[in-house]
Amino acid sequence: PYPAIRDNYRPNTISWDKLVEDCGEESQPDEHNQLEVKMELQAVMQEIDAVNPKFTQAIILKSRGYSAREIAEMMHDTERNIYYFIAEAKKIGAIFKNK
Repeated sequence: PYPAIRDNYRPNTISWDKLVEDCGEESQPDEHNQLEVKMELQAVMQEIDAVNPKFTQAIILKSRGYSAREIAEMMHDTERNIYYFIAEAKKIGAIFKNK
C-alpha cells in the first residue's frame, strides 16, 4: 500500500565479521564502554521523549519485539502513526548522535 516504503525497504542484516575475527570466542564486555553506551542511550531517549512521549513509547515497544500492529493496539492509535512515530524517533536519535 505504500510503494515508497516498500521499494526502499532494507532488511536488517547480521554481520558475522566479529565472530570470525574472534574465532567464535566470547569477548569479555568492557564495563566502561557498556556504561557509556547506556548513558548515551538514556540521553537519546530523553531527547526523543522531550519532543513527543509517544515516540519514546513506540520505539521502546518496537525494541521489545512488538509489531507495528500490536503497538497500535496497545497505544490505541493507527498502525500508520506508529510507523511515523518510529521514523521520527530514529531521525531525532540520528540528529542527537551527530551532535
